[in-house]
Amino acid sequence: MLTYNSTPEKSMAPAIFLLLSLVLIPTSVVVGDEEDGFISVVISDKGLDFAKQFLIEQAIASIVPSQLPDIEKKVNVPLVGKAQVILSEIIIKDIKINTSSVKTGESGIVLIVSGATADLTMNWRYTARTSFVPIGISDTGTATVKV
Repeated sequence: MLTYNSTPEKSMAPAIFLLLSLVLIPTSVVVGDEEDGFISVVISDKGLDFAKQFLIEQAIASIVPSQLPDIEKKVNVPLVGKAQVILSEIIIKDIKINTSSVKTGESGIVLIVSGATADLTMNWRYTARTSFVPIGISDTGTATVKV
């Protein structure tokens, strides 16, 4: 007599399970898009002009009033000798923009400002000394400058 430990139904169970798992288990396929993601925004000319004016006003408000660093320069002046000039407490009081424009391009939005002027106030002082005359010449004052 031949003994067989498993019945035919039991021996086929692993094969059927494998077949069913290959057929019934869902698979995911990632399909790559050939285009990069992007966001499209449409801004009107009035919107660009408003943004331009707003940005210029904010830039000016962040600068005015500002104090610039002191400037000191020593030079040799022929027939006079050594001179020292110091500009101190230089303050930007106002900025005026003559023309501005906004342009759009491939790299983004460009804000162009030209003909800008700044009103400055400052204290000035100079001292000159010569080796011929032991007395120094100096003066001080204030200035208002438009650059």
